Amino acid sequence: MFRVMIRNPVRTVRYLGSWLGNSGAVEPHELEMSRDGRRIPATVLVPKGRGAPFPSWIVLHGMTRRGRNHAQLGRFIRALTASRAVVVVPEVPEWIDLDLDPEVTVPTVRGALDLLRSLPEASERVALVGFSFGSPQAILATEHPHLAGELSGAVGFGGYCDLERTVRFQFTGVHEWEGLVRRAPPDPYGRWIVGANFLPAIPGYETANGVADALMALAREAGDREIPARHPTMANQARVWRSRLSPSERGLFDLFAPPDGVDPDPEAVRDLVTGLVRAARDRHPLLEPAERLGAVRHPVHVLHGRGDPLIPYTEALRLQRELTATKVRCTITRLFAHSTRAGPPPLTTLVGEVSAFLASLDRVLGMPEEDGA
Repeated sequence: MFRVMIRNPVRTVRYLGSWLGNSGAVEPHELEMSRDGRRIPATVLVPKGRGAPFPSWIVLHGMTRRGRNHAQLGRFIRALTASRAVVVVPEVPEWIDLDLDPEVTVPTVRGALDLLRSLPEASERVALVGFSFGSPQAILATEHPHLAGELSGAVGFGGYCDLERTVRFQFTGVHEWEGLVRRAPPDPYGRWIVGANFLPAIPGYETANGVADALMALAREAGDREIPARHPTMANQARVWRSRLSPSERGLFDLFAPPDGVDPDPEAVRDLVTGLVRAARDRHPLLEPAERLGAVRHPVHVLHGRGDPLIPYTEALRLQRELTATKVRCTITRLFAHSTRAGPPPLTTLVGEVSAFLASLDRVLGMPEEDGA
């Protein structure tokens, strides 16, 4: 026999019921919102039944071709709504195009807030959720003057803190925390996107547009086909794109998509990572969140999958450490992951993590927690 302490039993059951496939308690709507005068689509989910106005969440999807229609994201937002919350998921066209542009975050949140204010089911309590690339952007957005006083806090899933450490992991699989070095097979999707965005901006690589285009094509194909970048199909596609490059370009391409059994030269990789990070910082200073995190005053909860192959979980620990001026919680979990193929944890673990997660959402929103067993 086992006993799991549940802080909010009714909401936990609702969340789990939806997570496991019952979405009957959720009413979805496809609407439009204005972002700096541009009309963009947004998914709005409202709980069925009484209880309005409900606390509200704006959810920022990550760097994904599926955008707000990503399968794992859809499962999460339905479950979140079933736990009695209004959820708005705005589309971010730049991030669907795999354009690493953080400057669109605040206008997107501003438009989603304006949409929420028009919904009678939504209360004044609003917080942000960011996934992957959207995670540090959501955390930083809580302090932006254009959003001042309108957000209660933020939750970040699978986000990064240190740009250089993250990009290095995407090439080498090496990550570190408090002097302990770890290694894991990295998913190439991240380095393909970074290369596609910033390779021609590195001094000396101004003519590497062909390689950048090939990397973007690979990343977009993996996303469009909803298959992991490490799938054998993508290895075949990498060979196809490599064959279309000139002999002088292939060596550079191989640093991002090395042929099977070939380890890229470590010194070349190190220099390439340094150049990519410098180019990224020059073009988009907001891509480096660490130096701004100390100014965050709103409550934050960061969560990360321990086996994340795109961004290592040690980045969540860094986010927690850098958020020095606010109440912050960090959870390394099996409940959420970048990959839709990640298996669920055992039921006892699932119930406990969902209960703790919902209690953390209440803290971010500034709401009293429900008790129960």
